[in-house]
Amino acid sequence: MHPEVSVIIPAYNVQYHILSTINSVLSQDYPKEKVEIIVINDGSTDNTAGILFGIDDSRVKIINKENGGVSSARNLGLLHAEGKFVSFLDGDDIWSSNFLREMMKYISENNCRAIGCLFNMETDGFTTPKKTKLPVDNDFYLWYFSTIGMTINTNSWLIEKNIINTNNIIFTDGCDFGEDTEFFSKVIIKAGADKFGVLNQYLTTYRQRKGSLTEPGEVMSILKKKMYFHAYSRTLEYMT
Repeated sequence: MHPEVSVIIPAYNVQYHILSTINSVLSQDYPKEKVEIIVINDGSTDNTAGILFGIDDSRVKIINKENGGVSSARNLGLLHAEGKFVSFLDGDDIWSSNFLREMMKYISENNCRAIGCLFNMETDGFTTPKKTKLPVDNDFYLWYFSTIGMTINTNSWLIEKNIINTNNIIFTDGCDFGEDTEFFSKVIIKAGADKFGVLNQYLTTYRQRKGSLTEPGEVMSILKKKMYFHAYSRTLEYMT
């Protein structure tokens, strides 16, 4: 029997976080047999692979690959996903125990094909709710890509996989900044505004850690803006 939800977790050098990330999915108050976890070890050079090797749970599938970036890791996970719905969780972030239950409930009650929820941000041990800017129309994308604001975090989505498969939506390989907003913008466009929803609950936690791709810094900021610009351009092209 196929699972109902596939959770795709890209992992790169997250030896101190990966177990808590996976456990936050395994401990969901949602039927265990309906969930599969696909962890893509993206060529980690620390002990991430060793930790993953020690996991003894049939719901967790481990795939090892050479390092190619988060986009290639997520795309590989999509190829192996068997669930009707897919969600993404980075290897150092966590879900609240009621994430899947509340998200699936919202989908059922509102006849949605793709939804997002609100998220918390954890920095240096302090966790605060992140104010979320929500997409309301096509003009929003232009506004978003000209800022460094966050919308719905990558870890806070649940999507009907058929939207992705039918429309050949993938993460742009080699792009590590803006790839998520580009991907989810395309999902919203293809799902349709009446089939997309936002659950007004804080159900995920994004943990910002030293050395991560989203750590602030002048050099990283310049690179981010360049990649965001290209991601925005690809999104506009997709919309026309």
